[in-house]
Amino acid sequence: MNISFITASFPLDEQTYQEVLTLVKQTGVEDGVHYEEALKTSLMPQYDSKGFVILAYDDDKDLLIGVTSATDIIGLNTYEWSSVVAPMYRNLRIGSTMIEALQEALEDRGCEGELALAVRTDGKEKRFLTRLGYYYNFSEAYLSAPAETSTPLYEIKPYLNERTAICELYEEAFGDLYEESVELIDYTTTTAGHMLFVAYDGEQVVGTVTTTRDGSIQWLSALAVKKSERHKGIGTALISWVKHYALQENCTNVLLMVEMDNEAALRIYEKNRFTITQQTDYYIRKRIAGNKIG
Repeated sequence: MNISFITASFPLDEQTYQEVLTLVKQTGVEDGVHYEEALKTSLMPQYDSKGFVILAYDDDKDLLIGVTSATDIIGLNTYEWSSVVAPMYRNLRIGSTMIEALQEALEDRGCEGELALAVRTDGKEKRFLTRLGYYYNFSEAYLSAPAETSTPLYEIKPYLNERTAICELYEEAFGDLYEESVELIDYTTTTAGHMLFVAYDGEQVVGTVTTTRDGSIQWLSALAVKKSERHKGIGTALISWVKHYALQENCTNVLLMVEMDNEAALRIYEKNRFTITQQTDYYIRKRIAGNKIG
């Protein structure tokens, strides 16, 4: 059996992208999990995305059998990466070889930090990453709820020009600096498929939420409620609105991610009929110039 490995930067050409999607979907069905978000497949064909993939091919069959995807999401030369190998090829050290190629590519790009994402299945990913010198950092849960109609108790409308109020909400909720908030608002309000919604109580801005379309899914993120107005049902109103908006956009489900140790957030989402569908574990590894994986 002849196996070849190729490194390709984003954006991927259409043929390669479709090969990746086919591998990820078929492997996900066999494993009973969804790998798309961990691999950031939606970013692979985009010209404004910074990242690359390591591709493993069975040359005898001209078949893609493995992919490792690394993405610099926030543009600070720090990468999140994840890897998938077709089940029948997992005993051939393909995963380790792709990670060796990944580390070389990260060194070439002057990577300053990395997070390895492992979709939790049977513990093999943890043992694999630990053997390679990675250490567990935290976990995120993927939660899902069906799109459905609702009548929010607060006025909720698309972002118009509430920048200062939204920046204050982000600072209260997430500790974001003003400049970081402005950058996030600008990106959200100018990028196709993204929507920034604002909740009002009279003339006062009391909350916000972001949605991102991914096929038939609406992702919910950046949910924030004004500190002085919490425990009044504003968060629930925003969540209900996203479900309603998803239905209007002919989407089937609303998905979100929340850290597993954020028990308060988990309670809120579970109260709003979200269920945990998957868990992703994040691992860190101290970067040392010239360090190679053995």
